[in-house]
Amino acid sequence: EKHQVRTVQDISKIADRKTTSWRRPHMVNPSGIGRRNCGCPPCQHDRTVLLCDNPGECVETAKRLVGCILPKWNPDLVDTDLCDELALSEEEILANATSGNEDDGSAVTFDPVFRLTDISDGYRIF
Repeated sequence: EKHQVRTVQDISKIADRKTTSWRRPHMVNPSGIGRRNCGCPPCQHDRTVLLCDNPGECVETAKRLVGCILPKWNPDLVDTDLCDELALSEEEILANATSGNEDDGSAVTFDPVFRLTDISDGYRIF
């Protein structure tokens, strides 16, 4: 409430806060609780302007909240391409090469990873 967080971007800015060196993460006490008296400019701003009693604890809380966001919407996680997981295994590729004959009744496994050699092969006109 005091930090005026309205969006995920707002809370990510707090969670990713750096110290005065801008390379190290925010300072944490040995107990794991964010420092109450951190001297970095953003924490000083929070204490004086926003009247936050413990900005370090707010940083830690923001990190926990961002960590609770599902992977699909979490801004801290790298977006993985699901096509790699859908690719056929070597066994399935070999099975596809030997099957597909309508006479033997064997099924062909759809391969979602394909490349067109000619653009005209990608169009069907009815």
